[in-house]
Amino acid sequence: MLNKKELKPEQLLQLPDDFAEKLILKQLIKPETTDSSYFIFTNFEEEWFKKNENSELFKVLKAYYAKYQSFPSKNIINKIVSSSRYESIKCELDKTINDIYEINEEDYNKTYLQDMIVRFTKERAIYFTVLNNIETIEKHGDLGTCFQKFEEIAKYDLNSDLGIEYFENINKHVDKLSKPDMKLSTGIKGLDKVLYGGLPVDDTCLFLFMAQPGLGKSMFMANIAANWILMNKKVLIITLEMSEHMYSMRMDSIFSDININKLKDAPENLLKRIKALKLGIPSAQLQIKEFPTGTCSALMIKQYIKKLKEIRGFEPDLIVVDYLNIMKANNGSKQSGLYEKGKFIAEELRALSGEYHTPVLSAIQANRGNSGFANKEIDIDNSAESAGIPATADAMIGVFQLEGEREAGKINLKVLKNRLGGFVGNIINLEVNYETLKISD
Repeated sequence: MLNKKELKPEQLLQLPDDFAEKLILKQLIKPETTDSSYFIFTNFEEEWFKKNENSELFKVLKAYYAKYQSFPSKNIINKIVSSSRYESIKCELDKTINDIYEINEEDYNKTYLQDMIVRFTKERAIYFTVLNNIETIEKHGDLGTCFQKFEEIAKYDLNSDLGIEYFENINKHVDKLSKPDMKLSTGIKGLDKVLYGGLPVDDTCLFLFMAQPGLGKSMFMANIAANWILMNKKVLIITLEMSEHMYSMRMDSIFSDININKLKDAPENLLKRIKALKLGIPSAQLQIKEFPTGTCSALMIKQYIKKLKEIRGFEPDLIVVDYLNIMKANNGSKQSGLYEKGKFIAEELRALSGEYHTPVLSAIQANRGNSGFANKEIDIDNSAESAGIPATADAMIGVFQLEGEREAGKINLKVLKNRLGGFVGNIINLEVNYETLKISD
């Protein structure tokens, strides 16, 4: 048993379960729908009550609201529970109903009651999430469904966001449109053109490259990451295939213009160039973190970002995930097919972008088709695993090379999907230096 000194403040202020359950029911007998009544109606479940009479009353109130879009009066409630089906718990129901109507919320601090409603709902939701999934956890060792539900539970809140009223916010909206800093350049002019300026900042965006193996997915992502660093931004790179050291070598070469195969022969020159570079971008930070292939989920990335913020004060302006196909889904199980898995991962990465208002840059594999790398007809249908991935992405760019272009230092992009600016089908011709891994218009 904890003594008072060991209790946390929220534990000291916690309401008794019996009162909390009646407070929950109280939200469903109000004359008008309130934030708290809607919160309970959409989030609380009948089996979460410890007392049977509370659960039965909840079912009545919820069913009445679902049919009539209002809550019943005390007289109607009494008439309903006088039915023979409630005969065995009639006394308990009568007492519960009277206790609920005796609760005068004006006698309590409104914020305190709201906090207790949310806290009690979260506690019950977490408990029953684990309880209802214990068999899956024990048999398959799969915590994905629980993690996904925990993410949803953590967002339970009574502070309702009603969005924006278009006409009232039109001045603010137009002002936002005209601000040049609402998009940040990728550093590749041809790409910026089709994106109407670059990648959006302070908004939701999942941006994907699609290419066949070995064609340059990581190279493109590293170049855009480097370009954002050169604009004094903070970039997080999650690598699932290359080691942190190997990824750092790519960035070494891009930043220093030193041949990647000769870095080891020029350590002093490399250090000099990188240190000189950093002097001009004092706020820039580049965090590179490796997770083993197939083990990293969007939830793990979120937890890692939280840790970075707590320990280093690091909050990314751009999140690079190299790459989507070899991630693990928060949602779904080992039995999920490739379509479901890919769709889940894409949705979870896009949700991560929305939560941090930071673009997420990643890539997926393209199938070879009949043309090998020489495939200027690359399209969304060439997605190697899941059609659910391009359906979720905000923009998707295909990468291809025609015969002889690799030797000539040429590479091409094709716009496959573009919510950011149209231009679907446009082809962008670029140059690539395979010694320094730098891409240019």
